[in-house]
Amino acid sequence: MDESASSSLVSINPPETVPYIKCNFLDKDTDLNENPVWNNEIALLLSYWLQQRANHDDIFGSFRSANAHTDSLGEVDVISDAEHIKKLLKVPFNKHSQISMIVHRLGRTILLDEFDVHSHLLRLEKNEWTWFRDFFLDTILRNISVKHFYKKNKTRDELVRKDRLVKFLCQSVELPQLTRSNSNNTTDESQSAEAPSTNNESTTTTAAALLQQIKDLVNASNNLEDDNDENQNGNCTSSPFQRTVNWTFENMKMLIGSDLPIFGDEQHPAVSLRLRDMNKPINVLTGIDCWLDNLMCNVPELAMCYHVDGIVQSYEIIKTEDIPYREGCQFPPGVVRDLATNLLSFLKANATKEGHTYWLFKGPDDDIVKLYDLTSLCETDRDDNPYTLPVATLLYKMAHNMVLKSDYETRLKESGTIRTLLKHCLDMLDPEKFPEYYCAAAYMMSDLFIDDNITERDWTYDENDLTDSESSKDT
Repeated sequence: MDESASSSLVSINPPETVPYIKCNFLDKDTDLNENPVWNNEIALLLSYWLQQRANHDDIFGSFRSANAHTDSLGEVDVISDAEHIKKLLKVPFNKHSQISMIVHRLGRTILLDEFDVHSHLLRLEKNEWTWFRDFFLDTILRNISVKHFYKKNKTRDELVRKDRLVKFLCQSVELPQLTRSNSNNTTDESQSAEAPSTNNESTTTTAAALLQQIKDLVNASNNLEDDNDENQNGNCTSSPFQRTVNWTFENMKMLIGSDLPIFGDEQHPAVSLRLRDMNKPINVLTGIDCWLDNLMCNVPELAMCYHVDGIVQSYEIIKTEDIPYREGCQFPPGVVRDLATNLLSFLKANATKEGHTYWLFKGPDDDIVKLYDLTSLCETDRDDNPYTLPVATLLYKMAHNMVLKSDYETRLKESGTIRTLLKHCLDMLDPEKFPEYYCAAAYMMSDLFIDDNITERDWTYDENDLTDSESSKDT
C-alpha cells in the first residue's frame, strides 16, 4: 500500500472555541428536504458559514494568514487556502481544469491566492488591473475563448445539493434536548421557575455555549468585506479561516487555512462529514478532495452519509488512509505526492524574485501550467499593483521578526538576509505615498549598520572635545 507521509498541527481561530462540534448521526429516513424547525438559528449560521463567500475568492487570503502567523514566514514552504492546494493537486485527474492563481515569494515561502479572471479583468466596471487586462486580452485570449472565464449560473440541481448539505450539517449538530423544541410545556416551565433543576441549568448553559461556539466559528470565517480598506491593503491580521493548519506533506511544510466542518462523538472523536447521493457514483476527484481534507486537518475518519432524493439511508465510516482505495474513486497517492513535490520545485525555480507578483495559469485545454511575471508588466507605475503595500509590509515584518528573535552574534550572521528583505521593501515603496512604512523600514536598515557593542559616546561628539581640538590647532 502506497502511503504518503503527512502530519498536521491544527490551531483553532479563535483559540477559546472547542475544536470539534459533537455529532448527531441522523436516523434512517430523515428527510433533508424539510427545514429543521428546532434549530433555525444554527441553520442560518451554518448556511452563512458554508457559503465561504469571501475566503476562497479573496486575493489577499494568504496575506491575511501570513499576517496572523508572521512566525511562519520564511519557515514554511507554502501559505495558502486548502481549497487552492486541493485544486492544484487534482490537475492530473481533471484535464479540463482551469487554474488562475497569484503567486508571491518571500524568502523560502510561497504565497498562493485564487485570482478570478472574470471578476477582476472582464467586468467592465472594474478600473483596476488595467495593465494586467491588456496583457490578458493580447496574450491569453488569442488562444482561449472568453466564454471559459465567465462565471456560470448554478443549476437547479446544484442549488438543491447545497441546500441539502446545509440542512444535513445543521441537523448533525447535537444539541441538548432543551433547545430542540420551539415550545416548552407550561407546567414544566412553572416547575422550573419554582425549583430550578440543576440538569436544566446545565443544559441551558451547554446550549448557550454551543451556540456561541458556532457564532465564533462563523464570525472567524466571515468577518471581512471584499471592498473595505483592509482588504485593499491586505493589512488585516485576523485569519479569514475557521482553523489554521501547519501541514507537513512528505518534505513540504505548509500553513493552510481550512473551513472543513469537523464533528465527533464518543466512538469517533474526530470525523469529517460528507453527504452523498446513492444514485451517483463517487468519482476520483471526490475521493482526492475527501482524502486531502482529512490529511490537512489530521482527521482520522470520514463519515459518508448516503441518501436517495434527500432521504437518509445509511452511514459509512471510512478511515482516511483507505479513501484512495475505495471502489469507484481509486487513485495512487504517490501521484499526488509527486505532483506536490514537483509543483513546489517549479514555483521555487521560477518565482525567484522576492516582491514580484506572478500569475500561475492553466487554460481548460492546456497540458501544462505556465507562470507569468506580472511585475515586469507594470514597472512604469508600480503603485497600480494592489499587492505592492501588502508584500512590502510582509517583507518588513520578516526582517523585524529576524531582528527580534536573534541575539547579537546571530544577527551578525543574518544581517545580509535582513538587509536584502529591507532593501526589497524600500524598493517597492514610494516614500511620498507610504511615508510611515518607508520610514520604519529605513530606520531598521540604518540600525543594522550600528554595532550593538558601540556606546553612544563612540558615535556622538561632545562640544568640549570639539573646542579643545580647535584650541590645539590654534596653538
